Amino acid sequence: MPIGQMEAIYIFSGTDINQHVLILLDEYDIAIFFFTYNGRFIGRYMPNQTLAGQHIINHVHFIDDSKAVVKLRKSLLLGAIKNMMFVAKYYQKKRQILFPFIEELEKALRELPNARSGNSFLTLEARAKQAYYGVFDLALLEPGFSFIQRSTRPPLNEINAMLSFGYALLYSRLEGSIHRSRLCLELPFQHGYSKKGSGLQHDIADVFKPIMVDRLVLKLINKKNIRKEHFEARQTGIFLTKEGMTIFITEFEESMGTTIDIKGKKYTYQQVLSREVHQISNLVNEGKKYKPFILTKW
Repeated sequence: MPIGQMEAIYIFSGTDINQHVLILLDEYDIAIFFFTYNGRFIGRYMPNQTLAGQHIINHVHFIDDSKAVVKLRKSLLLGAIKNMMFVAKYYQKKRQILFPFIEELEKALRELPNARSGNSFLTLEARAKQAYYGVFDLALLEPGFSFIQRSTRPPLNEINAMLSFGYALLYSRLEGSIHRSRLCLELPFQHGYSKKGSGLQHDIADVFKPIMVDRLVLKLINKKNIRKEHFEARQTGIFLTKEGMTIFITEFEESMGTTIDIKGKKYTYQQVLSREVHQISNLVNEGKKYKPFILTKW
């Protein structure tokens, strides 16, 4: 593969990397993301970043502006809930059954304008996600697969294993885009500083999880691309096998290359991620308006 066409390398097994490789990756601005055998993210190599001091100052000043941060938090949570509703309504129509959880999402949207503090945003986000996750078991067609509830570290069933793996891939994609922007990865707007080493990718990922990971998980199960034999039980939880990860990564890569029309222009979903980061960067550094990406057509 021509190095000029690469954006990042994802490694899931033991490998040797020498200095010449790192020099080449740094020259072409290519990151490496390392995962364990069962898909748990463990670290990264990021090329040298020359983030201007003024950009860091702008980011810090933006975080200190409580009104600006509240407005951005509302926009991010609006995008997240709207995209949750899009997935929920799709499966409600497809299954031809009523999803009471959609009412809870609509209620969260109505309450969003009144949110002010960081805790109020996190509480509202948690309520919306709890309602949204209730859709999963109704959307799943394959017997033997059930979601029940979100579980991490470790994932306690197959659906949670796929979600955790997919979210890790999404986070790394966003990290690469943030690294090439004027934003500082270590200065999040929403999730505070509880995420070790970074956090901004988690803020932005919430907008895209429903449409880039969740619907892919449901599709792979319902179409029987992923089956029970693609998982293994370990002492630390349930995880995808090597074959299962290969299937998931292949489908994820294909979906990220799918194009979508935005205001008459074609974008791949990878470009949509980069576009979102760019818009937030313009908000922080230039005061431009930001509207979250909301999917309106499957």
